Parts: sequence; structure tokens; C-alpha cells
Amino acid sequence: MLPITFLLVIFSFTLLYKQYDKKSNLFLIGIILTWSLSLIALIIYLKSMNYYYNIANKLFSLPATVWKFLLLLNIDIDQAIRLLNIGTLLFPYCLIGFSIYFAHPKSHLPYKTLLITLVISPIIQVLYYDNSIYKLIFPYLIKMGSSNFKYLNYYLQSCFKLINVSYILFSFYILVSYYVKYPKIKFIKNNILYTILCFIPVVSIYVFMFSWLPMHFISPTLIPNFFRYVVPDLNKYILLFNIFPYIVFVSLVFLLISIYKYNAIDTHYKFHTHYINHSINEASLGIKTMTHSIKNHILAIQNEAHFLAEKYSADEDAATSLRLITESCSHAFESINKASEHLKVIHVDLRIQSCYDPIELMLKRLTSSSVASKLVVHIGTPVPTAYLDIYYFSEALYNIVDNAFDAIKQKPDGYVHLSLNQVEHFAVISISDNGCGMSEEALSSLFTPFHSTKSSLSNWGVGLSYCHKIIDAHAGAIHVESKLGIGTTFEIMIPTTSHGQKETALWEKKL
Repeated sequence: MLPITFLLVIFSFTLLYKQYDKKSNLFLIGIILTWSLSLIALIIYLKSMNYYYNIANKLFSLPATVWKFLLLLNIDIDQAIRLLNIGTLLFPYCLIGFSIYFAHPKSHLPYKTLLITLVISPIIQVLYYDNSIYKLIFPYLIKMGSSNFKYLNYYLQSCFKLINVSYILFSFYILVSYYVKYPKIKFIKNNILYTILCFIPVVSIYVFMFSWLPMHFISPTLIPNFFRYVVPDLNKYILLFNIFPYIVFVSLVFLLISIYKYNAIDTHYKFHTHYINHSINEASLGIKTMTHSIKNHILAIQNEAHFLAEKYSADEDAATSLRLITESCSHAFESINKASEHLKVIHVDLRIQSCYDPIELMLKRLTSSSVASKLVVHIGTPVPTAYLDIYYFSEALYNIVDNAFDAIKQKPDGYVHLSLNQVEHFAVISISDNGCGMSEEALSSLFTPFHSTKSSLSNWGVGLSYCHKIIDAHAGAIHVESKLGIGTTFEIMIPTTSHGQKETALWEKKL
């Protein structure tokens, strides 16, 4: 069971490694190393104390050959205890460090100072429980009296255990809070959830194995300056040891399911995004080839219509029909040009801007609209800043809001609600309506080029593909939820800028 545990934990966290930033990865490596070091050091200590194989086997499921091999190794017992202390005491610290940088990867808050402060307690504990240091300071401690020393030692051990448990609880509090507060981008929230679930088995095994730590592994004897090594009484936990293999098995199954779900969601999203981008590129190439030929035919029809309009100008019915043909050709030109414009390769000029600026630009375009009065706007404070191309981002917002207005046309009590808020290190723009909504089938193909739920002949179904393209260029994400007959909600999430960035910073990104 123990070798399988090691392999599965290391394999599982290796799959997670690529998902995080550099700081998170450092602490993730620390979690793996301290967790592994703790178990290995405990086995070596029990071996050094000639602990009964049957007890150790119940706990670790060690093969007899491995136990015999360990008995032949000449490992210093003090070194094993030191490694055990380092592993068990730094594990909670690595866990809390990972939680902080996982939940706040781009935060400008002074987490470096916080983590330096938090590492003080594990260092003090490692020193306090180190056998060599304990032997040196013991004569000074005993001078305060035997009863006072026991009281002080009991008090310190209780405080240290409380601190260590607090680190673990606070780590999960950070992760759960991050999950709850995170913008409602479903695939990312699921990734956060499965990250939390992956840590539960590892932490559970750690707590079960080392709940009796920290402790002094030596105690004084009646002979001055002579100490004896303490053998932990594992028989008190024999019932738990009997069910421990089952706990490990269930935990590891749970861990593997969580890892599988995590990677399945991540792979699905990457494939979905790649599919949309690939579809847009193919549509762009296709429309370039197609529009030239179509425009020539439309131009020929339009020229003939003009010729006939001049020739039969006296015939009122013919003139009306020819005028309609000419107007239809003009509309066709306009829709082709619009589709081509949306699918062509464009460049966004990203500058640090207030996230309200593209909203304001979009609102100016809506002032002439008869349904603009049905738009409710809520801007949270403080207003976040981000790297934005105001023109293109406002275009994306306008397309989404325009679609929302189309969805509420048949509803006298229809409304569109737009809100801007900062959640953690993201600006979240939510656009919701109580219109006709969409079916699951329509929702799954929403961003695919030339897919549309509108019946307009001038609509080519490239507007939302265009929106997806622009938001992706801003390193953002878009999530849509809709229920037929109830309404639709678009949530756009883009990373905000950190304090200290220069207002003149800018760059261009190719779509």
C-alpha cells in the first residue's frame, strides 16, 4: 500500500503541476517532498527503534524483505528524527503557501512578508524538538523546576499543535473562499473544486499519520546528561491501523477520480476553445474565397437593375421592383462586408484602461436605440483596470447587448442588466436578460461561425464568434448560461492589472 501511495500521489500532483504559476508550483513541490519525507522518516525511526514488524506492516503494508533491508541500514536515529520533524512541520506551511499563491497568483498584496512570518513557527518547532538542541538547553530548562518545566513543555506542545492545525484549516479556508468568490466561469470553478478535492486525501492521510506530533523523541533519565529515546505507543491506535489500508485505498480512489475529472474538464475547455478558434480561421479563409465571387454576381445584378430602372422608368411597378432589387443588393453587400470584417485578422492595441471605458463607449452607441431604456447598468466600486483595446472590447459588448435586446423584443417587461465588478484579480462583466433563452443544442454551438438563432436574412451568425475572438485576445474567458423561455446570462472575465504598472504600458496582439 505504501509504495502505491507514493506513486499515485507523485503522479497525481505531477498532472497538476502544469496548471499553476511558478510560486504555486514551488509550494506544490514542497507538499510532495514534505509528505513523502514524513512517511519515510517515520519508517526509518521505527526501524531504528527495532519496532515490531507486525505493527509496522499493519500501518504501512511493508514487505518483509523491505523491512529486513532497513534493519541492515546504518542510519543515524537523530537524523531520522530531524527529517521527520522537518517533514511534518513544514507540510502545513507548504500547504498554506500553495493555497495563498493558487488563490491570488497576480495579487499585489504583501504575501511574501506574510509567508516569511508564517515560516517562523515551523522553524522554531524544528529547533525546539531537535534532539541535539534539546540536550543543550535541557539543563537550563530543568533549573526552573520539574513541575514548571512539564507545564511549560505541555503548554508549548499544545500551542504548536494548535498552530499547525490552524495552518491546515486556514489553507482550506483560502481555497474554499476562492472557489466561492470566483467569477461564475463554470469550467474554471470546476477546476478549482477538483484541486481542493485532490488535496483532501493527502491531508487526511497526513493528519491520521502524524496527529500525535510534534513531540520530543527523547526524555531525561535519573543519570545526569543521559537521555533515552521514546518509542511512540502505536498500540493505542491499533484499531485505526486496522482500517488504515482501507482509508488509504478510498482516499486514493477519490484522488484519482478528482484528478481525472480535473484534467477532463481542462482538456474539454482547451479542445472547445481550439475548435472555436479553428472554426473562425477556416470561416475567415472560406469567406475570403466566397465573397469575391458573390460580390461580382451581386454587382452584376445591381448594374442590370440600374439599367432596367432607367429603361422602364415610366413603369411604376417595374421601378418599385427594381428599387427593391437594388436595395437588397446593397444589404447583401453590407452583410458580406460585416461578416468579412468580423472574421478577418485584426490587431488589438492593449493599454491599461478603466474597465468602464469600453462600457461607456458601448452605451453611446445605444443612445439612439429605442430599447436602450430597458438596459440597467450597475458599476461596482472600485472600478477595476485592465489591459484593454477599448474599441474592440466595446464592439464585443455591443454585440452581446444587441443580441440581448433581440431576445426581449417580444416581452413587454423585458430587461437587460449589465454589471461590472472586481472579483479577486479579475474584472467580471455580466450581461443578463429575461428574454426567450436558448436550448442546450443552440448553447453548445453558440460561438461557432455561421451559427445563429436569428431569422434575419442579413445575419450571418458571426457576431458571437467575433466576441469570443476579442475576449480571448484580452486573455479573458466568456461563459454563457441560458434556459429556454427564462433568459440568458453572459459572463466575461478578464485579468485586472497589478498596482505599480505604468499607465503608458501597451502592446499589440494578433487575433
